[in-house]
Amino acid sequence: MEQKRDLKLGKAFLLLAAGVLMNVAGTYIAQLTGVPLFLDTIGTIVTAFLGGYLPGVIVALVTNIIREFFEHNSVYYGVLNALMAITAAFFIRSGRLKKVRGVIGFIVILSLIGGGLGGILGWYLEGPFTEGRYIPIMDYFYGIFHTGPFLTQILASIFVDLLDKIVTVLLVIFVMTITSRSSGGGFGLEAWMQAPLSKEQRDSMHNLTNRKWSLRSKLVLVLVITSLMLMITAVIISLLLFREYTIDQHTKMASGITELEEDVLDPERIDEYIELGEAAEGYTGIKDKLYKIRDTSPDIQYV
Repeated sequence: MEQKRDLKLGKAFLLLAAGVLMNVAGTYIAQLTGVPLFLDTIGTIVTAFLGGYLPGVIVALVTNIIREFFEHNSVYYGVLNALMAITAAFFIRSGRLKKVRGVIGFIVILSLIGGGLGGILGWYLEGPFTEGRYIPIMDYFYGIFHTGPFLTQILASIFVDLLDKIVTVLLVIFVMTITSRSSGGGFGLEAWMQAPLSKEQRDSMHNLTNRKWSLRSKLVLVLVITSLMLMITAVIISLLLFREYTIDQHTKMASGITELEEDVLDPERIDEYIELGEAAEGYTGIKDKLYKIRDTSPDIQYV
């Protein structure tokens, strides 16, 4: 009995490691080939399909923590990937993926989470996109809908994520086909390592009015809440740091502009320029130089 428990636990941790590896490998392949996709949730969805809610959430959070060392701000998106894992586990366990419309709905929901919520989060973390895969798509949507920068960026983000999730789900189906033949479905990670309940037992439990949450559900909830709190804390810290950085950069810019103005403009002749205007000697040349200084940056309005 103990040996079977250890074997099952070993297979579960193997599934977690494989899920993280698939996510990281997918991201690397997408960046290496330059395709306008992410491919960073393949392992999360496969793990959620095979292991359930808790393993999927763990793989999602661990993946984003690892990616943070290579991609700035990745950890903030961990809670979104955790939501995708929960969505994947729900769809596979409810049997909704047995129909084409269920698969389509699954892809759309993942796209709204990754592209919609992820796009909104990205806007506040990184600001509007100025380069990269989104720019041609943003130009296309703007030409059709004439929306503002925020909504245009969100639409482009959802569109790119929709393409990504279509490819991701197709790859997941391929991986699941291979895995199901070799594993026999023995990757389930139960919170207390008991045998999975039958459909009749689960239906009976759902009909109980005083049914308590399972330990696994509580663990998933704790992980999601914890990751959400970490994300909110990280976002607040990032915004504060960004505010200080922006103030510092603009202060340095203002000091530099002031020094340039001092080189161009003679302070002792200011009264003369005010009184005589363009009739004053050198007034026009100085005005042109000051305009050039003002036009060097969109952040400068007056000199």
